[in-house]
Amino acid sequence: MNNLFDYATSELSQDAVICWCLNWLNEPASNLYPLAVDLLKKMGEVTVESGQTLQTIQQFYKTDILICLTGKNRVILVEDKTDSSEHGEQIRRYRERMTQLSEEERRLCGIHENVELRTVYFKTGFLYDADRLVDADVTITGEAFLQCLTPYQGKSEILDAYLTFLERKLEQQAREKDFLQEPERLNNSAIAQHTLMRMIFPETLWKRGSVLYEVYHGSSFGRPWTEMVIAEYLFPTQKDGYRIFWRMDRDQDGTYLSLRFYDPYNKKDAEEKQTHVEAYRKHRAQIEAICTYEFESDSMWAWENVRCGHTENYYEASLLTLHLEQVLKHWDTERETLIQGARALTEQFRRKN
Repeated sequence: MNNLFDYATSELSQDAVICWCLNWLNEPASNLYPLAVDLLKKMGEVTVESGQTLQTIQQFYKTDILICLTGKNRVILVEDKTDSSEHGEQIRRYRERMTQLSEEERRLCGIHENVELRTVYFKTGFLYDADRLVDADVTITGEAFLQCLTPYQGKSEILDAYLTFLERKLEQQAREKDFLQEPERLNNSAIAQHTLMRMIFPETLWKRGSVLYEVYHGSSFGRPWTEMVIAEYLFPTQKDGYRIFWRMDRDQDGTYLSLRFYDPYNKKDAEEKQTHVEAYRKHRAQIEAICTYEFESDSMWAWENVRCGHTENYYEASLLTLHLEQVLKHWDTERETLIQGARALTEQFRRKN
């Protein structure tokens, strides 16, 4: 099927779909009027009275969508995402900007001073840990939007096309989460990597607002990587410090899990370099001892199996590396060894420091 939304995949296109759905509220005789009511209720409007109208404004001071409810002195600020996450506390900044409008700007929005403001984080893509930290009154996921739209299937070609697109998008995300069906997905899917990392280190370990055990991701030359910090330390004689973290990535041998030491020291400062090297060597020796004495010699976590080259002069230096190809190939028998070994190693390391 030649679907417009296969080509209109940007956040601006999704903004347009949301506005299109909401603006049916202004046409009460339309068979899509109830869709607008349902979507407003998803956004926190407990009651939508008969005769209520609204105005949607896109990119109002960079706000994706501003919904102005006529006669209510209430607005809904929507931060809309497809696959990226919020950055730079966008919602907080936009919320503050709405309290600083001029009289003319308020008039254009149909609002007065002391306007009631509700914030909505709207994301159809996969929710990462960063998305769970967003300070919004309401979060609407792709699954929730699909649930809202589905009852109106068959009432509009535009809606049907978007429904097909959204269903495929969510199905693709589900396939990427199920990395065991195709382990190579870990090589090119942040969703698959996040799922495995959270399988090893469950979300219950993470205290919201703490950097420890938060799973975050990025990419390097189009290659996704996923990381999770397990410890932060300060140098005794310096103001700064360093981190120890797990990293999931791939190299020429496939996907690996690596424990790393990160310290962006000044390479031109001999004292800082010495402090950096000593800290790295200390932690590498600790990891070697744990892998040698806590695991059997034939374990995947035995030192001989996870030993990596000395990279002590790097800002980001490896302490161990475990390639996952054999683990994934024999998942049923190797799963617990991988998970329990990574957890035990992490706990032992933290206990020593």
